[in-house]
Amino acid sequence: MPDTIEIVDYKPEYAQAWHDLNLQWISEIYVVEDEDRAVLTDPQKYILDPGGAIPPNVTFKPTTISELNRRCSDLLGTRIDIQRRKLCDLKITYGVIFADDLGSFDFWSCSDLDIVWGNIRHFATDARLQACDIFSSRKDKLSGHCTLYRNTPEINRLFERIPNVRGLFATSHYEHLDERELTKYVRSERIYWDEELATNGAYQKALGDGNAWRKLAELNPGIDPTQIPAGTVLKLPK
Repeated sequence: MPDTIEIVDYKPEYAQAWHDLNLQWISEIYVVEDEDRAVLTDPQKYILDPGGAIPPNVTFKPTTISELNRRCSDLLGTRIDIQRRKLCDLKITYGVIFADDLGSFDFWSCSDLDIVWGNIRHFATDARLQACDIFSSRKDKLSGHCTLYRNTPEINRLFERIPNVRGLFATSHYEHLDERELTKYVRSERIYWDEELATNGAYQKALGDGNAWRKLAELNPGIDPTQIPAGTVLKLPK
Protein backbone atom coordinates (compact mmCIF):
# COMPACT_ATOMS: atom_id res chain seq x y z
CA MET A 1 0.00 0.00 0.00
CA PRO A 2 1.48 3.41 -0.94
CA ASP A 3 2.16 5.72 1.98
CA THR A 4 0.61 8.75 0.26
CA ILE A 5 -2.57 8.89 -1.81
CA GLU A 6 -3.35 12.10 -3.68
CA ILE A 7 -6.90 12.91 -4.84
CA VAL A 8 -6.92 14.86 -8.10
CA ASP A 9 -9.56 16.13 -10.50
CA TYR A 10 -10.39 13.92 -13.46
CA LYS A 11 -8.53 14.69 -16.67
CA PRO A 12 -8.85 13.07 -20.12
CA GLU A 13 -5.40 11.53 -19.75
CA TYR A 14 -6.72 9.50 -16.80
CA ALA A 15 -9.47 7.91 -18.90
CA GLN A 16 -7.80 4.52 -19.34
CA ALA A 17 -6.85 4.25 -15.65
CA TRP A 18 -10.39 5.24 -14.64
CA HIS A 19 -11.81 2.56 -16.91
CA ASP A 20 -9.42 -0.22 -15.91
CA LEU A 21 -9.49 0.30 -12.13
CA ASN A 22 -13.26 0.55 -11.91
CA LEU A 23 -13.82 -2.34 -14.30
CA GLN A 24 -11.60 -4.52 -12.13
CA TRP A 25 -13.42 -4.00 -8.83
CA ILE A 26 -16.89 -4.06 -10.38
CA SER A 27 -16.22 -7.32 -12.23
CA GLU A 28 -14.84 -8.95 -9.06
CA ILE A 29 -18.05 -8.33 -7.14
CA TYR A 30 -20.86 -7.80 -9.66
CA VAL A 31 -21.86 -8.48 -13.24
CA VAL A 32 -20.64 -5.71 -15.55
CA GLU A 33 -23.61 -4.44 -17.56
CA ASP A 34 -23.89 -2.28 -20.66
CA GLU A 35 -24.70 0.76 -18.51
CA ASP A 36 -21.51 0.24 -16.50
CA ARG A 37 -19.43 0.05 -19.65
CA ALA A 38 -20.97 3.26 -20.98
CA VAL A 39 -20.11 5.20 -17.81
CA LEU A 40 -16.60 3.76 -17.63
CA THR A 41 -15.96 4.56 -21.29
CA ASP A 42 -17.23 8.17 -21.15
CA PRO A 43 -17.18 9.62 -17.61
CA GLN A 44 -17.27 13.14 -19.03
CA LYS A 45 -20.71 12.54 -20.56
CA TYR A 46 -22.28 10.40 -17.85
CA ILE A 47 -20.74 11.88 -14.68
CA LEU A 48 -19.08 15.27 -15.07
CA ASP A 49 -21.39 17.00 -17.57
CA PRO A 50 -24.53 16.27 -15.47
CA GLY A 51 -22.84 17.91 -12.49
CA GLY A 52 -20.80 15.10 -10.98
CA ALA A 53 -17.71 17.12 -10.08
CA ILE A 54 -16.64 17.50 -6.43
CA PRO A 55 -19.24 19.80 -4.78
CA PRO A 56 -18.17 22.93 -2.86
CA ASN A 57 -19.30 21.54 0.51
CA VAL A 58 -16.80 18.65 0.32
CA THR A 59 -13.35 19.12 1.87
CA PHE A 60 -10.40 16.78 1.41
CA LYS A 61 -7.77 16.63 4.16
CA PRO A 62 -4.62 14.91 2.86
CA THR A 63 -2.72 12.54 5.15
CA THR A 64 -0.47 9.53 4.87
CA ILE A 65 -0.89 6.00 6.21
CA SER A 66 2.01 6.64 8.60
CA GLU A 67 0.45 9.84 9.91
CA LEU A 68 -2.95 8.18 10.32
CA ASN A 69 -1.42 5.19 12.12
CA ARG A 70 0.40 7.53 14.49
CA ARG A 71 -2.71 9.62 15.13
CA CYS A 72 -4.91 6.58 15.79
CA SER A 73 -2.29 4.96 18.03
CA ASP A 74 -1.91 8.10 20.15
CA LEU A 75 -5.64 8.78 20.55
CA LEU A 76 -6.77 5.18 21.03
CA GLY A 77 -3.93 4.11 23.30
CA THR A 78 -2.82 1.06 21.33
CA ARG A 79 -0.57 0.34 18.37
CA ILE A 80 -2.48 0.72 15.09
CA ASP A 81 -1.13 -0.62 11.81
CA ILE A 82 -3.74 -0.11 9.07
CA GLN A 83 -3.62 -2.83 6.43
CA ARG A 84 -6.19 -3.86 3.83
CA ARG A 85 -9.71 -3.65 5.41
CA LYS A 86 -8.46 -2.80 8.89
CA LEU A 87 -9.55 0.81 8.47
CA CYS A 88 -13.17 -0.44 8.59
CA ASP A 89 -12.68 -1.43 12.24
CA LEU A 90 -11.64 2.13 13.02
CA LYS A 91 -14.78 3.73 11.55
CA ILE A 92 -16.47 3.57 14.96
CA THR A 93 -13.67 5.71 16.44
CA TYR A 94 -13.92 8.61 13.99
CA GLY A 95 -15.69 10.73 16.60
CA VAL A 96 -12.50 10.53 18.67
CA ILE A 97 -9.84 10.39 15.95
CA PHE A 98 -11.27 13.38 14.04
CA ALA A 99 -12.76 15.28 16.97
CA ASP A 100 -10.97 18.50 15.97
CA ASP A 101 -12.73 18.47 12.58
CA LEU A 102 -16.16 17.54 13.97
CA GLY A 103 -16.59 20.11 16.70
CA SER A 104 -19.32 22.15 15.00
CA PHE A 105 -21.40 19.22 13.69
CA ASP A 106 -24.42 17.56 15.31
CA PHE A 107 -23.66 14.17 13.71
CA TRP A 108 -20.73 12.42 12.08
CA SER A 109 -20.74 9.36 9.87
CA CYS A 110 -18.69 6.96 7.78
CA SER A 111 -19.27 5.45 4.36
CA ASP A 112 -17.51 3.59 1.55
CA LEU A 113 -16.04 4.79 -1.72
CA ASP A 114 -18.36 2.69 -3.90
CA ILE A 115 -21.59 4.24 -2.59
CA VAL A 116 -23.70 6.85 -4.41
CA TRP A 117 -26.27 8.19 -1.96
CA GLY A 118 -28.09 10.96 -3.79
CA ASN A 119 -30.16 13.07 -1.38
CA ILE A 120 -29.72 11.37 2.00
CA ARG A 121 -32.04 13.91 3.60
CA HIS A 122 -34.84 12.05 1.85
CA PHE A 123 -34.54 9.37 4.54
CA ALA A 124 -32.30 10.97 7.19
CA THR A 125 -34.98 13.54 7.98
CA ASP A 126 -34.90 16.15 10.74
CA ALA A 127 -37.63 14.30 12.61
CA ARG A 128 -35.73 11.00 12.58
CA LEU A 129 -32.43 12.57 13.56
CA GLN A 130 -33.97 14.56 16.39
CA ALA A 131 -35.46 11.37 17.83
CA CYS A 132 -32.26 9.28 17.80
CA ASP A 133 -28.57 9.34 18.66
CA ILE A 134 -27.64 6.67 16.10
CA PHE A 135 -29.08 6.33 12.58
CA SER A 136 -28.32 3.22 10.53
CA SER A 137 -29.22 2.34 6.95
CA ARG A 138 -29.53 -1.35 7.89
CA LYS A 139 -32.47 -2.95 9.71
CA ASP A 140 -31.68 -3.89 13.32
CA LYS A 141 -27.93 -3.54 12.89
CA LEU A 142 -25.26 -0.93 12.41
CA SER A 143 -24.06 -0.28 8.88
CA GLY A 144 -20.42 0.13 7.93
CA HIS A 145 -21.40 2.11 4.84
CA CYS A 146 -23.86 4.49 6.54
CA THR A 147 -24.32 4.95 10.27
CA LEU A 148 -24.73 8.44 11.68
CA TYR A 149 -23.60 9.05 15.27
CA ARG A 150 -24.62 12.04 17.37
CA ASN A 151 -21.50 14.06 18.08
CA THR A 152 -21.38 13.78 21.87
CA PRO A 153 -18.61 12.44 24.13
CA GLU A 154 -20.78 9.50 25.23
CA ILE A 155 -21.80 8.39 21.73
CA ASN A 156 -18.31 8.97 20.33
CA ARG A 157 -16.89 6.44 22.78
CA LEU A 158 -19.50 3.69 22.43
CA PHE A 159 -16.78 1.49 20.94
CA GLU A 160 -15.27 1.18 24.41
CA ARG A 161 -18.15 -1.12 25.37
CA ILE A 162 -16.68 -3.86 23.16
CA PRO A 163 -14.62 -6.23 25.34
CA ASN A 164 -10.86 -5.96 24.70
CA VAL A 165 -11.55 -3.42 21.99
CA ARG A 166 -8.03 -1.98 21.99
CA GLY A 167 -6.60 -5.45 21.54
CA LEU A 168 -8.94 -5.94 18.58
CA PHE A 169 -7.89 -2.58 17.11
CA ALA A 170 -4.28 -3.76 17.25
CA THR A 171 -4.75 -6.91 15.15
CA SER A 172 -3.80 -6.87 11.48
CA HIS A 173 -7.10 -8.24 10.16
CA TYR A 174 -10.67 -6.97 9.98
CA GLU A 175 -12.64 -7.80 13.14
CA HIS A 176 -16.07 -6.52 11.96
CA LEU A 177 -16.12 -4.02 14.82
CA ASP A 178 -18.04 -1.39 12.83
CA GLU A 179 -21.04 -3.64 12.17
CA ARG A 180 -21.37 -7.00 13.91
CA GLU A 181 -19.52 -6.29 17.15
CA LEU A 182 -20.68 -2.78 18.06
CA THR A 183 -24.28 -3.73 17.22
CA LYS A 184 -24.24 -6.07 20.23
CA TYR A 185 -23.54 -3.25 22.69
CA VAL A 186 -25.71 -0.31 21.58
CA ARG A 187 -29.24 -1.69 21.82
CA SER A 188 -30.01 0.46 24.86
CA GLU A 189 -29.37 3.66 22.89
CA ARG A 190 -31.85 5.72 20.89
CA ILE A 191 -31.38 4.18 17.44
CA TYR A 192 -33.21 4.46 14.14
CA TRP A 193 -32.71 1.16 12.32
CA ASP A 194 -36.29 0.38 11.45
CA GLU A 195 -35.84 -0.46 7.76
CA GLU A 196 -33.36 -1.37 5.04
CA LEU A 197 -32.36 1.85 3.30
CA ALA A 198 -29.71 0.36 1.03
CA THR A 199 -29.06 -2.98 -0.62
CA ASN A 200 -26.18 -4.97 0.86
CA GLY A 201 -23.52 -6.83 -1.09
CA ALA A 202 -25.08 -10.26 -0.58
CA TYR A 203 -28.41 -9.05 -1.93
CA GLN A 204 -26.79 -7.48 -4.99
CA LYS A 205 -24.85 -10.66 -5.76
CA ALA A 206 -28.04 -12.70 -5.47
CA LEU A 207 -29.69 -10.54 -8.13
CA GLY A 208 -27.21 -11.91 -10.64
CA ASP A 209 -27.22 -10.61 -14.20
CA GLY A 210 -28.92 -7.61 -15.76
CA ASN A 211 -32.18 -9.46 -16.34
CA ALA A 212 -32.64 -9.84 -12.59
CA TRP A 213 -32.09 -6.13 -12.06
CA ARG A 214 -34.79 -5.40 -14.61
CA LYS A 215 -37.27 -7.29 -12.46
CA LEU A 216 -37.29 -4.12 -10.39
CA ALA A 217 -39.51 -2.60 -13.05
CA GLU A 218 -42.33 -4.96 -12.12
CA LEU A 219 -42.45 -3.50 -8.61
CA ASN A 220 -41.68 0.07 -9.61
CA PRO A 221 -43.89 1.21 -12.52
CA GLY A 222 -42.49 4.20 -14.34
CA ILE A 223 -38.89 3.50 -13.29
CA ASP A 224 -36.35 2.59 -15.96
CA PRO A 225 -34.15 0.05 -14.11
CA THR A 226 -31.25 0.77 -16.45
CA GLN A 227 -31.18 4.46 -15.48
CA ILE A 228 -32.19 4.80 -11.82
CA PRO A 229 -31.31 8.30 -10.50
CA ALA A 230 -29.35 8.49 -7.27
CA GLY A 231 -31.65 8.89 -4.31
CA THR A 232 -34.59 7.03 -5.89
CA VAL A 233 -36.63 5.04 -3.39
CA LEU A 234 -37.43 1.58 -4.76
CA LYS A 235 -39.50 -1.43 -3.78
CA LEU A 236 -37.18 -4.44 -3.90
CA PRO A 237 -38.00 -8.05 -4.75
CA LYS A 238 -37.58 -10.50 -1.87
